[in-house]
Order: sequence, then C-alpha cells, then structure tokens
Amino acid sequence: MKEKPLKHNHPWRVDLPLVLLLLIVLTQVVLRPTGPHPLVGRDAPGFILEDHHGRAVAVPSGRVALVQFQPARCRTCPANRKVLDLLQRMHGRQVQVITVTEPGPGRLAHAGHLEVHDVGARVSRQYGTTGQPLTVLIGKEGKVLWVHRGAFTSFAAREALKRVGLAR
Repeated sequence: MKEKPLKHNHPWRVDLPLVLLLLIVLTQVVLRPTGPHPLVGRDAPGFILEDHHGRAVAVPSGRVALVQFQPARCRTCPANRKVLDLLQRMHGRQVQVITVTEPGPGRLAHAGHLEVHDVGARVSRQYGTTGQPLTVLIGKEGKVLWVHRGAFTSFAAREALKRVGLAR
C-alpha cells in the first residue's frame, strides 16, 4: 500500500488568487492619482469631436459644461449615463452634458445627453484620463472648475452643481 504524502499547512502559505487580488487592489491604491487634478483652475483644452450622426460637437462657450471621459471597458458607465441623463434633463438650460467615448462595437447613442467619439483617445489624453471615468466641470469662462475620478454618482453630481451655484 502506497503511503500518501503528508500535506504541510504552513502559516505563510496562501492561495494564489488571493495574492493576485491583493496585488491588484494595492496597485490601484498606490497608483491612483491623489490631490487636485492638474487642469483645475486652468483653461480647458478645447476640442471638436463628432457624435454618432457625424455632427461636430465642441465645449460650448459661455455655458457650463460637464464632460465625462469614459474608457472602452467601463463597468460603472451605464449607471453614470443615467445620472448624466438626469442632470441634463434637470439643468439642461444651464449645463451641457457631454460624454466622450472611444468608438467601438456595443456603443449605443444616448438621447439624454450629447455623446461624442474620441478616435485614438487624443482628447482623453489631453485631459489626463487614467483608464477610469473622468468627469470634468468647465465653467462659462472655459476654466476647469472641478474634476472627479471614478463612478459619477448623484452625490458627485450635487458636488459639481454646487461649484456653479445650481445646488445647495
């Protein structure tokens, strides 16, 4: 009869998936940009991009704009779009909401707010995107007033609106 080898359960031995998950989380925390975005207080980089109909869209002058840059693979973006659509409906006279996406399969046009395509992510790079949604509030004078990284929730929307006097 063959003897089974004894399993040694060492206290330092851990599962590989757990180690990989921990490394991913730590990488995100360490590499996540902190502090104010470098564009806050500066003139917003101008752009003209096309929507899904081929119409040219630019950041409006003399009007507040909320521009969200969405990466190609974005898990929070469907929920973000709902908040952006609601914001456009409620404050559309004062704020123009624009979503900047990479064109590709599975991208659908949304009637709630403007959506434009950034072929080659040229404009997204000018704004300093990092692979997660980046929302930029641009004032009437064309200056970047506020930048939010990550999922755009109703709380984040209220923070943005406070910056331009549209919420308390």
